Parts: sequence; C-alpha cells; structure tokens
Amino acid sequence: MRVSRFLMAYMRSFIPQPVTGCHGKSCQPSLLLKKKPELKRLSSRDPRPNPFNSQTHIRYELGIAHHVSLKIYDAMGRYIKTLVDVTQPAGIYRLTFVASGYASGIYYYQLQAGSLLQSGRMIFIK
Repeated sequence: MRVSRFLMAYMRSFIPQPVTGCHGKSCQPSLLLKKKPELKRLSSRDPRPNPFNSQTHIRYELGIAHHVSLKIYDAMGRYIKTLVDVTQPAGIYRLTFVASGYASGIYYYQLQAGSLLQSGRMIFIK
C-alpha cells in the first residue's frame, strides 16, 4: 500500500520528540508532543456538470486528515442537506448531490474543513 507524503507528515507529527538543553543543570530528557498540524489549504473544484439535470459531482482535496462538512443551501440561504460531516484522511474525494425531489433553481454548497471555508454555486434544471 502506498502512503502519501501528506499522510506520512501527519503521522510523524505525533512522534514524541526529546527536549534538549537543560542549561547546565542535571536533568532527565522529557518528551514533548508536537502540535497537531493545521490545514493550510482546502481545494475544491466546481461541480460537474453545471448546470445539471438530476445530479452533479463535487470534488475536493484535503492535504491532511481533518473534520469535513459539506452542506447544501438553496438560493434563499435555507439549509437543504448535509452530504458529509465526518473526519476524513488526506486525499481526493468526490461526492454526488442528487437533486431529484427539489425544485429547479440555484443551489449553493458550503465546504468546511477546520477554519477553512469554500462555497460554490450549482444550477439545477429539470
């Protein structure tokens, strides 16, 4: 199994690191855990196809494992549906929004991972 470099960097961040430099005093080295890496970039692509008839696909990429939430809203800003709300490992993901049962119109998706937020527009035509 091939492990991505992002996943390896994430896993290495939890390896205890020795603390050095006792400033001339006799001390036992202790262990200090590194701070959990912060997600610095969230990448998503416009839904394909757009405009769409019954379903569209939303792709996004995570550089490190993080909690991800993807929600759909209508043109008035009313919440419609949550497509994902879980912690996911680093990687590329593709979700399908099936709009059957909803009215034709403009819908927005909101993708959130940590403190990063992205949104986009989708046009549904019956």
